Parts: sequence; structure tokens; C-alpha cells
Amino acid sequence: MHKHLKRTILTLFSACLLMAGFCTASFASVISPSETSVTLPKGTNIFSFDVILDADSDFAGAEFGLQPSSSDVEFEKITFSQELSGESQVKTVKDGILYFGFFASENKYAAGKHTVATVTYRYSGTADRSVRLAESKIVTVSEAGQTSGDTTTPSFTVTVTRSDDTGNPGGGSGGSGSSGGGGGIDGSGSDEKHSITVSSPQNGMVTVSPESASEGETVTITTSAEEGYETDGITVIGEDGEKIAVTGSGTEYTFVMPSSDVTVSAVFRPSSGGAGHPFTDVASDAWYADAVTYAYENGLMNGTSETSFSPALTTTRGMIVTMLYRLEGEPAAQPAGFTDVSVDKYYASAIDWAEENDIVNGYGNGCFGPEDPITREQMAAILYRYAFFKECDVSASSALNGYADADQISDYALPALQWAHAESLVNGVSDTSLNPKGDATRAEIAAIMTRFCENILR
Repeated sequence: MHKHLKRTILTLFSACLLMAGFCTASFASVISPSETSVTLPKGTNIFSFDVILDADSDFAGAEFGLQPSSSDVEFEKITFSQELSGESQVKTVKDGILYFGFFASENKYAAGKHTVATVTYRYSGTADRSVRLAESKIVTVSEAGQTSGDTTTPSFTVTVTRSDDTGNPGGGSGGSGSSGGGGGIDGSGSDEKHSITVSSPQNGMVTVSPESASEGETVTITTSAEEGYETDGITVIGEDGEKIAVTGSGTEYTFVMPSSDVTVSAVFRPSSGGAGHPFTDVASDAWYADAVTYAYENGLMNGTSETSFSPALTTTRGMIVTMLYRLEGEPAAQPAGFTDVSVDKYYASAIDWAEENDIVNGYGNGCFGPEDPITREQMAAILYRYAFFKECDVSASSALNGYADADQISDYALPALQWAHAESLVNGVSDTSLNPKGDATRAEIAAIMTRFCENILR
């Protein structure tokens, strides 16, 4: 893949994520739904439709904004078409609008019709509601590698009407069955059961009821922790990798079954009441104490010895990338080719993965500097790219003009630090200093990673 071009397109999408400042050009396209009218029978709360793009020229990517007519129409999930499975994707909800899209490094999508994605919403009310295309943009790449974003018209509206009828068995009237695989009401409109797989957790047990369910059916998850442990979190993942919303606390949780098989997993942590870590150099009233506990219990950071955390020591670039690699499940990747990264080092595979997914770039001279202390702005930049990779909302931004050393921030790191500051991941070392090029200590890293995991990834 042409990485520099890909990053250029990524920058364009990041800057225009809130649909502002589009370019104009002769490129034209029409965006339409697979159906414009949906009827929800009594007892049915889920509806879906496809977004279809019909372009008159080849293009590299697209972005859309869908807005429901009322806050009680809740976004449930989005499933990109298989045609886009290998592309970088954007998905976020901002001010009630669902923004989503995809982009490639070249105009690989031919003129004509393309089913982009299936979007699914939940509505349990009785009044008529609607979902409309608020804004859209198509991205093209010129022979010189320049990108442009083109607004498209007209917009569309999908009207949702509640019926007093129970509809067809299994729910679903008014749905035409869309080409993206999720169209119509409640998927295929049948009683098809989807399986629920429970991953075997450590330090506890998980049961589900029922053990298989139809789309739209509520599933109950019950956890039972071993002595000395408590439930830390429940995750439900659909067949396409989509994270399913889970509600509940303590030992009982619920989720609504999607139109696919799911996998349920749980994490059990040591019960609260103690320090939660074995480190004698972390005072219980230290500002970073809770963060060290979280980082230790969740396997993000270990001590420098069995009883020492060394909070004032610096953290290396290789260590940070390894933390994210563990969060991702340590997937395989092609060698990055950095001359200073030996294949036998603990961080080698992590750096390969991070470079392959544009999370790290290296210094530009063939080196990565895995043993170099990581600076605060480097940390922000890596987390910013990882958040984008995870399809998290990266639209938040702080001006940073209140810090006297804001002019010391490197150009590449400015958007990342503005985002990290707005999300309270990286704060000032004082009221007037951000210290962007200062080395990040282990205490700071523990705090940043804890906030990132709790507030951004979840």
C-alpha cells in the first residue's frame, strides 16, 4: 500500500470528520437507501437499511452522516459490505449524527453502484420517526496523489412507521431485504436462531440464557467469580467483529441479539479492598496509585522487580507499542524493516504490527528507536493513531494556547496532543507548561493508559 498517500487520505478524513470545509469538483454521485419506508410491527424494535452509492467516476473513498429525527431512535450497529473489508474505515457518533466511511490509497472503486454498509437502529416508540442522510462526501485521488472531497446531493430520508399488527412470524413487515445482508426488519424476518459462544475466562464462570437467540431477542449473561475476584467487564462481539452494547452490573448483564452469531467473554479481577498490586514504592495516596493498580491488574504494565514499580523512571517507545500490541491480541504482521529492531527482541512483533497499521512511522531514516525514552507528544501521537485504527471518536480538540510551551509541539504531533488533551489523556505538567518533548515517566504512562482504556476504548 502507498503509505504516504494513505496517510494523506487519513488526514483528510480526520479533518473533515464533522463534515466541514469540503472541496467542490465535477465529480457527481447519488446516495440512496435500500428502502425509504420501514414498518415496525408490534413487538419489533430493530430496523435496518443499506446505504448505496452510485458514482459517475472512479473514486477512493466515501464518508456519510446519518441523523435520526429524534433521540429515541438509537444507533445499534453498522456493518460495512464485504467489498470494503480490506479498507481503512471510519465510524463515530457526534452530536447525534452517525458518521461513517472508508478510504483506499487509490481510485480503486469503479463508477457505478456500490452497497457501502448496512446500518441498524433501535426504536421502541409508537410515533412516526425518520433517519435522514445529513451530509455526504466522496473522495477521489488525482494522478499527482492529491485528494479532494466532493459533497453529494440529494440527501435521502427513511421513514419509520409503527404498526399495530404483529407482522409476519419472527417480526418484520415493510422490509425489502437489502443487498448488504442486514436490510429489512429484524434481518431476514424469520425465527432463525444464532449461536452464542462463551469464551472460557480465568478466575470465574459465565453462563448465558438462552444459549441461542433470534435477532432482537434479549440475552441474559450471569457471572460467577471465584473467591477473591469480581467481574471487571463483559464483552460481546458479533460475527463481523462488531462490539455489541451490554448493559448491567455486578453479576447480571443483558444484550440484544444481532443478526449473527456472537462470542461472549468476561474478565475477572482481584476484589477491591487491597492495594491491588505488590509494589512498595507506590504510596496509597499517590496521584498515580489507582492507575498503577489498573495497569498491573489488566496486564498493561509489570514492575521493575517483584516489589518495585519505579514510577519516576522513563518508558521506552518499544514498551508503549508492546502494550498496545497486547491489547490487540498480538496479531501477526509483516516485518517492518527497521534496522535497529532485532527480530529476537520482545518488542519486534509489536513494532511490525504497529508499523503495518500506520500506528508508528519511525524516525524516517530506517530506524525506530525502540530503546529511546518516549516523549509526551510521541505518546499522544501513537495513541491518536491507535484510536483511529480502533474506529474510536478522535474529533475532540483543545486549542492548547494557554500553555507557554505550545509552540514547542512538533507539527506531526499537534492534532494528536490537541485530541489527547481534550480527552484528558495528557494534561499539563503545570498550569502553563505542557512539556511536549519531555520524557514520559512510568507513572504518567500508567495514568494515560488507564484513561485511554477506560474512556476511549470502552
